[in-house]
Amino acid sequence: MFKRIFGNEFFIVMLIASLAITVGSCRTTEKNESSQYQHLTERVGTTMVKEISNPKQVSVARVIRDKDNKPIMAPKPHVLTGDKVAALKKMLLNDQGFFFDKTKKCLFIPEIAFRFENSGKEVVLMFNLGCNQIKFIEGDKTVILDYDPMADALNAFCKEILDQLDKEHHNN
Repeated sequence: MFKRIFGNEFFIVMLIASLAITVGSCRTTEKNESSQYQHLTERVGTTMVKEISNPKQVSVARVIRDKDNKPIMAPKPHVLTGDKVAALKKMLLNDQGFFFDKTKKCLFIPEIAFRFENSGKEVVLMFNLGCNQIKFIEGDKTVILDYDPMADALNAFCKEILDQLDKEHHNN
């Protein structure tokens, strides 16, 4: 009888312990995900990070100049597929991809822009591939960050998208 009671108590203790570990690891994962881009949130703001992390749609286009020589997205942007959006978000939502303590002196001439849209709100990211800089734009708020630590991967991603845009343009 003692073994049977001890066995049940042992089973219950192990069950409670495993539940506690599971709940604790879920909370740790949530904290780790948000802490991966804590500095980004501090620099560009919570709203921009939320729009980037949970967009309904992401469109991309080359950057052109308007009549006032202001950089804007070219008309008829291309909508990114889910896997491309996921790849872009993975790179952008990671503090290790940016330098937060300095911005290099470089003439910002953007080549490609991504528009993150969600519920009538939008955040536009313009990329200067030559200087490895991103301009985060939401309304009147703009922030430029250097992305040198992830430049190889992010520039390759952007150039692949630009090649795709060029092919589509030539086919139309």
